[in-house]
Amino acid sequence: MPEIVNPLLAEGEYRRCANDAIYFLEEYWKVQRVGAGYGKFDLYPYQRLDAENFIAVHRWTDKLLAFKAGEGPAPDYDEAQKIRQVRLKARQLGWTTLATGLVFWSAWFHNDHPWLIAAQGQEDASVTMKTQIKAPYRNLPEWMKKRGPQVTQDGAEDFVFDNGSRIRVIPSTASSGRGDAMYGALLDEAAFADNAADLFAAVDPMVYGPLYMFSTANGMGNFFHEIWLDSQMSDSEWHGEFRPWHDRPGRDQEWYESTKRKYRNKPHLFYQEYPSTPEEAFLKSGRLALPVERIEANQDFRPPEFRYSVAKIIAAMYEGQVEDYDALFESALITSDYDQENELWVWKQPEIVRDEDGRPKYVPNYVIAADVSEGLEDGDYDTISVMDANTWEIVATMKAHLSLSVYDLVLEAVGYWYFTALLGPERNNHGMVPLVALQQRQYPRLFRMDTLAQIKTADRSPRYGWHTGNATKPKLVADMAENLGDAVVRIHDERFLHEAKTYLTNGKGGYEASSGNHDDLVMAVGISIQLALDVGQSPPIFYDPDPGPPTMGEMLGDGEKPYSGGVALSKGIGQGPSVSERRSFTLTPV
Repeated sequence: MPEIVNPLLAEGEYRRCANDAIYFLEEYWKVQRVGAGYGKFDLYPYQRLDAENFIAVHRWTDKLLAFKAGEGPAPDYDEAQKIRQVRLKARQLGWTTLATGLVFWSAWFHNDHPWLIAAQGQEDASVTMKTQIKAPYRNLPEWMKKRGPQVTQDGAEDFVFDNGSRIRVIPSTASSGRGDAMYGALLDEAAFADNAADLFAAVDPMVYGPLYMFSTANGMGNFFHEIWLDSQMSDSEWHGEFRPWHDRPGRDQEWYESTKRKYRNKPHLFYQEYPSTPEEAFLKSGRLALPVERIEANQDFRPPEFRYSVAKIIAAMYEGQVEDYDALFESALITSDYDQENELWVWKQPEIVRDEDGRPKYVPNYVIAADVSEGLEDGDYDTISVMDANTWEIVATMKAHLSLSVYDLVLEAVGYWYFTALLGPERNNHGMVPLVALQQRQYPRLFRMDTLAQIKTADRSPRYGWHTGNATKPKLVADMAENLGDAVVRIHDERFLHEAKTYLTNGKGGYEASSGNHDDLVMAVGISIQLALDVGQSPPIFYDPDPGPPTMGEMLGDGEKPYSGGVALSKGIGQGPSVSERRSFTLTPV
């Protein structure tokens, strides 16, 4: 637009820009173009929608502040817009460029509108201030800069005007944002900020107007992902918007496929940058260790059929020797509301599958894995996974905070209830406490790890419990991914799915939950699969409580004997069946 010299025309044009942010941006706000310097800002259709939303929130906030100051009526409820906004977006949609331009419009054309912009790092903050705030301002017409507020401070972090407004651009650190109150804030690429939760905690109380959090996805379980999930709830204080890759004009399916081929060796980065749906953005961008989509589609996740009080189980075990474990668990049955962190969830109680004559079709055979924590109330969880080694179904789980001094009592009770299940607590660190206690209490069926899985080559003696290390964890995760993804192993606990969505691989053989999340149930389920694979090293202990009348073969002495037997704690692995025989044990047909 040519320079305006007529004062009346200039004043009219200035006031139009003050009232219409979209007009100001398209007519006067020049933006950086790749390889072409600064040029006209032509808003895409989706950018117009975002700008209209920004303006609506801005106007409603100003009316609310005026009402609180006694300078106007209360804004209409129908006009109200949520002043906490979260944006999940594909790459290169120009949201940062649009948002910084709108922030300038708010600060420059309105008195006392200080804004805070938090960029990903120090370099990003510096570039944002120089290229997206100061350079476009200096490209404004001279008549407009003379008519508008004057710059009183032009610093590395602060761009201050004499109308009481300023724009501060800082890196996203835990201490950022503490200090003066702000009209509004932008948190850019929040999914990649190391201290996003701390940053929000520092900024949110200081912002009395709009707060925008926007980012491309960076897997699940981080603070940005949590805010996005919250925004999808009907009672949320956040309004969420998603912008897929195809919102930008010129991107068609041919462009999509061509771009995808460039990322064929790093598909998680492609879905991070160019998602089609929010689910794809989060699920496929985080280097998930487990095939969450397949697991969610193939498994039957549902609430437990029975719930048992862990506290009552411990109390009963404390009283002394238990004669009837069925009675113990019946007394611990819960019928009230959920207390999810202190319960044993059961989908199938211990059962004997019988034929038409009432005789067992096969020996009941269960394995129980345990992931042991320090026992701190705010730390990791103590978890149990009970698996039917005959049907490969996870029939019970526990997720609780227990004292190490009583963990063995829970394991022992659940173990005996499930027909003297094979117990295999993880022996790393704190797991040695319940393992030693179970040995001292002479529990007759403890898992002894295969010597080939030992990390220390100098010591080949088998050891009780499962050891998770560099040599065993990749196999544990691989077996879990394959068998759960194909529903060979069946699981029902939705808490496992929640943990799986934040269980990541670093691409170098390492696996762990993302920051602030837990993988305790994931580990227990993975260990239970390993125990089931090796269950043949410890034959089941089973005495039929209802054997029925003896068969003719038994009376003649040439028929099969009733199922019974056991294994001494001192029996070495090498004295039992061969490895191949042990590993085929669970293939007994149902």
